[in-house]
Amino acid sequence: VPSESAEPACFPKDSPVCRSGKWYSLPGPCPDEQVAGKTPACVAQFPGGACPSAVVTGDKDCTYWAEFAGQISLDELEGIDNY
Repeated sequence: VPSESAEPACFPKDSPVCRSGKWYSLPGPCPDEQVAGKTPACVAQFPGGACPSAVVTGDKDCTYWAEFAGQISLDELEGIDNY
């Protein structure tokens, strides 16, 4: 959780803005290139930060681990059986 200095205080605490989702941008390979420009040489030089396993070392090429946790449709979330 970011500190108060990294994330501005929110007032009032129960406002929708305070409870809204967060957007994260995780470093991938060749961040300055478009998909077509991500050559093997570029990927070797700028591999991104995705770790190959859940063991996050903190090295420049292993700063985060992400895995699919499932999905839920809006209909399921809101209890809409038939529309």
